[in-house]
Amino acid sequence: MTIAINRRAETRDMPVVFEMGYDEWGGGSSLQEHIENCINSPKYKKGVWHVLEVEGYGIVSSLIIYTFGNKSFGIGSVATKSDKRRNGYASNLIQHVIDDLISDEGAEVFFLYSDIDPIMYKKLGFEVMPEDYQNYPKTKLMCSKDKLQEICSNPAFEPPKYF
Repeated sequence: MTIAINRRAETRDMPVVFEMGYDEWGGGSSLQEHIENCINSPKYKKGVWHVLEVEGYGIVSSLIIYTFGNKSFGIGSVATKSDKRRNGYASNLIQHVIDDLISDEGAEVFFLYSDIDPIMYKKLGFEVMPEDYQNYPKTKLMCSKDKLQEICSNPAFEPPKYF
């Protein structure tokens, strides 16, 4: 039986975490430059990183959680090692982090920006928000499906900026 551990990332984990997203977010920089840029990013310092560590493979997937207040959270920078993709690791990590935030923090709503086909996130209970809330052409803002109607019926709701 393979043992998987969901945990908060530690400082020593960050080079591996940032390497996972290099192929998507490297932007033409070298791998080392990308890792250094991420380590120094003010945006990444505002959240809490989580990793999925699998026995025999090490860290295979990661994400960052941003706290917005009002029991709402953002899930960002979801990434999996390229040779471990399509094995359910990111889904496993997302679900465990959501479950932990609900039980530990009383979380009620989750947002994320999908840079991939949103189907993966739909399977996890997310829904693409209506077009009125979409502010970025290459990514889709999604939220917890069970809160979509409540959020959209609130005239004061402003979608979170890309995180």
